[in-house]
Amino acid sequence: MERFRILFDVHTHEAATPDQVDGWAFAVLDELIAIAGVIDADLTADLGAGRVWYEFLVEADSLSDALADAAVKFRAALHAVGTATPGMEEAFDVRARDADQPMDLGAGSGSLAS
Repeated sequence: MERFRILFDVHTHEAATPDQVDGWAFAVLDELIAIAGVIDADLTADLGAGRVWYEFLVEADSLSDALADAAVKFRAALHAVGTATPGMEEAFDVRARDADQPMDLGAGSGSLAS
């Protein structure tokens, strides 16, 4: 198995205040940290823009397996804090790389559906 670095780029609801985004973002991070198989979870946020980047490692046999596993884990963390996830695959930009490669928060490479 290899380790893969996963990045979820999340845009929160437009009506959310920076304080609401902050509270929600760290609640999701706490849930991610508690999920077995999530390694070194962390976040970066632009609270004013309502944008949160979650980065963590997963172990898998292939990049596609890593993306699928990460999606399940991330969806579980969202559900644990009461966030509905219909259309998640199209709504979130997600990127994956080998664990030893840094992740750029800039323009994404696509969605889970691609």
